[in-house]
Amino acid sequence: GKAFDTLSVTDIKNLLQAIMNAGPSTKEQEDQHTATIHDIKKYLKKWMNKHQKQLLAIISDPIEFISRLKIIGKDGRLISLNLNQEQIRIIQDLENGKDTLVLKGRQIGSSTVVAAYLFWKAYTSSEPLTIAILSHKLASSKHLLKIHKTFYDHLPAFLKRKLSVENTTEITFSDSGASIIAVSAEAK
Repeated sequence: GKAFDTLSVTDIKNLLQAIMNAGPSTKEQEDQHTATIHDIKKYLKKWMNKHQKQLLAIISDPIEFISRLKIIGKDGRLISLNLNQEQIRIIQDLENGKDTLVLKGRQIGSSTVVAAYLFWKAYTSSEPLTIAILSHKLASSKHLLKIHKTFYDHLPAFLKRKLSVENTTEITFSDSGASIIAVSAEAK
């Protein structure tokens, strides 16, 4: 057990594959081979259980989940979404089902944090849910949808749920049917 604590999951999988490919040549090697595989599988199961619980705790908590999302900063670089107190308050009010009116100065990140919260709602939904981004101009709505796409594109690969629709005006999760759409109030 302890010898594996410093190895990554990839290291352990590679080691397990190498052991299985090598195959034993004597009865003693076969017993050692079986014991090593058993130890690795036992460790992996324990590691997965521990990390699965942590992952579920993060996914089920909007503040924990949102604080791990990535955004494009003002300088054009990809950065983590570091929530400030005002943004945390907005999330808490939204999560508590309160009607939320934000009286604020410009550039405190309220659009980004509301987009992040709505992305979390769609991402964690187990049933069809439609989130509409409505703005006076379609270009503004598409810009906000692009923020949602940045959130999705920079999730770890194992967390990326399959999308059935992904274009400039919509993203839809295949398994739940939850979607985020960009629409405008412009007259056609």
